[in-house]
Amino acid sequence: MLRRFARSIQGKLVGLYLLLIVLSLSTLTYLLYRSTQASLLTSAKASLEGATLNKTETISSWMQEREHDVEVLSKNGMVMAHLSRLLGDEPEGGSRSRDALRALLRLVRDQYGAYHRLSVVTRDGRVAASTDSSMEGRALADPRLLASVRRGQPFTSEVHRRGDALALEIAVPMEPATGPSPGAVLAEVDMGAINQMINSMQLLPPGEVYLVDRRGVLITHHDPRRVFREDLSRIHGVRQVIRGRSGVGEYASHRGVPVLGAYRWMPRWRWGLMAEVEQSKAFAVISKARRELLLIAGLVSVVAILGILLIARQIVRPLTGLTRAAQAIASGKLDQHLEIAGHDEIGYLTECFNKMAESLAESRSALDERIEHATLRLARKNEELARINEELQAANQELERQRAMVAQSARLAAMGEMAAGIAHEINNPLTTMKNLVHSLSGGPPLGGEVGRKDLAIIEEEIDKINRLVVNFLRYARPPKAKKAALDPAALVDKTLELLEPQIRQRRLRIDRQVEDRPPRLVGDREQLGQVYLNLLLNAVQASPEEGAIELFVRTVFANGRCRVELGVTDHGSGIEPGDRARVFKPFFTTKAKGSGLGLAISQRIVQDHGGEISFSSAPGAQTTFVISLDAEERDEPATDR
Repeated sequence: MLRRFARSIQGKLVGLYLLLIVLSLSTLTYLLYRSTQASLLTSAKASLEGATLNKTETISSWMQEREHDVEVLSKNGMVMAHLSRLLGDEPEGGSRSRDALRALLRLVRDQYGAYHRLSVVTRDGRVAASTDSSMEGRALADPRLLASVRRGQPFTSEVHRRGDALALEIAVPMEPATGPSPGAVLAEVDMGAINQMINSMQLLPPGEVYLVDRRGVLITHHDPRRVFREDLSRIHGVRQVIRGRSGVGEYASHRGVPVLGAYRWMPRWRWGLMAEVEQSKAFAVISKARRELLLIAGLVSVVAILGILLIARQIVRPLTGLTRAAQAIASGKLDQHLEIAGHDEIGYLTECFNKMAESLAESRSALDERIEHATLRLARKNEELARINEELQAANQELERQRAMVAQSARLAAMGEMAAGIAHEINNPLTTMKNLVHSLSGGPPLGGEVGRKDLAIIEEEIDKINRLVVNFLRYARPPKAKKAALDPAALVDKTLELLEPQIRQRRLRIDRQVEDRPPRLVGDREQLGQVYLNLLLNAVQASPEEGAIELFVRTVFANGRCRVELGVTDHGSGIEPGDRARVFKPFFTTKAKGSGLGLAISQRIVQDHGGEISFSSAPGAQTTFVISLDAEERDEPATDR
């Protein structure tokens, strides 16, 4: 009976359950360790948090006492009376008042021993009297402190170095019963006391305590060499405290060591107090217990594994075959048949599995046939939908382009009609005025040499207006392009010849980067030459003397099209980011003498040729303008695939 029970799955599961009890005991031991560790962590966090809370209250109380000292001095009637006499017109009375103020300030400094220096400053920011007589008569150097004194507002500075010591300034304005404030009392507080408070803070176990400012810079530490030299804002705790948060956490210190840290923000002074203990020291109490528990868990695990192996030898072997057959079916191999071993539950399960495999094979055959027919129909539908989608996208893009071109043509046509009328109305009086100026210039001089110069200026301004009208008319209603095949390299060389005098005068270096035998363009030689001339002239004018200009012609293949790019690069001051959106706008220019129509006309000409004009600029470094136009038919070069 017992033997039969041992061979059944029930008996085998009983043996496995006994092993699980052992594992459960091990798990319970581990959880007990984790609970103890959590309790210790909670206790350590509470201790750190309480210590930082007490210390921040002590520091805040000490700083409030310093503010109170300065406030009492600022409200002292004798101080205000002496300052008023000092600001009066009697030199002798002013000298006595300064001596009295100096004596009073030194008395307060010596009594409290918390200040480097006490001063009385006037409303205009000058030191009237001070415990440091060398400061008397000087103006306040800190602009923020000076502004607060002039506005009659209290001021507390950031912590800063004062030689080998640390200090901060507190200024409180005087408030007389009547009239404006005559000045303020300024105290330079010695931060040594706060440093001693922090260094005296005892942590169990021993750790590190320090103070950071609102930027995360170290301002107090037991090692003075690190003060003001380390930015600790990358530490998690410091990042939290300078964001105005207080709490406790686990993170890595500035040395990369895991620590348990408490941090508390002091909003009134914009300081953060940090207290950190290395985790290895904080948890040293249970380190020994952890090692012992790990040893016990290891021994129990070894015993459990041996027991499971013995039982699995009897249970897992038939189940392994069943599992492999199930995996084969899952991968699509439905022709699986297992030998039935034994008459227990696993044998019955094997028999059911064989029946299921046969049923699945029959269903799979019918399903495969239906899927094949459906897949063929779906593939044909997908191909048809893809073709229709491509046609719709192409038609939509063409419609949008045509719509934009029609709208642009309508606007420019209306502008052209208006420009033609304006040009006609302006040209007639301009011609009359110019003829009159020529007539006056040819006769006896009116007003002598001065009159002749004035006539020359008038004639120059008339020519300028005439050029502006002609350029505007050319932009609004450009002449019809006379397109013909042209060589882009010859176009660049011709433009270079036209500007040779200006280039030689400014001693500029030209780097000509033109590829051999570039494809020909189809366009109006005169109009495209005007565009490239305008770009090169702008580059010459923008380049410093003895600078360099790069000219290039290159071929680009994209989307089955062959395009030619003509570019100009100068190394001038560049285009400011705020001006880039207006570069091609009519009448926008940064030149002292410019109509602002050159680039607008150039863009119009390039667009009328079906091309694009673009630019890139790095302020203070360089600017590149590129004209991109369709070339005559040329096959795209073959590429390795």
